[in-house]
Amino acid sequence: MRKGQGSIEYLLILGVVIVLVLIIIGVIVGFQSSVTSVSKQQSDTYWAGADIGIMPNHLVNASGAFLTVKNNRPFRIKIVEIKLIDDTGSKGTIPSEFALSPGGSANVELPDVSCNVAGSDYSYSVQIKYTEPSSGRVFTFTGETPLIGKCQ
Repeated sequence: MRKGQGSIEYLLILGVVIVLVLIIIGVIVGFQSSVTSVSKQQSDTYWAGADIGIMPNHLVNASGAFLTVKNNRPFRIKIVEIKLIDDTGSKGTIPSEFALSPGGSANVELPDVSCNVAGSDYSYSVQIKYTEPSSGRVFTFTGETPLIGKCQ
């Protein structure tokens, strides 16, 4: 064995281990960031099929938020409250409660939700409180995916 060969082998193995660790960390961080970012198409698909759906024609502008809410539950419901939540807090009051039959939909305006910069992105967590009129039970549906779009 030549002088220094053991040291060089040790350094090479250590270098390979460090490179592998850096690659693994990069893959994990890249995977986490791709999981947390949701595209508009993914958001629209999720919300169209959610228990209390929001159709893809939703828009937010300086006048308010405009949504088409759909009942995907197998029973009649009464929408009591819709909250759109962003980093500035919770917003959203509907003018009045309304009932939806299974598969039924209704257009809703939330005047206290708005964005003033046309073309900027919005992302809201959504909470919808509803009742089942036949039993009087109250439910709160919280979406697993944010409602995403561009300000008009």
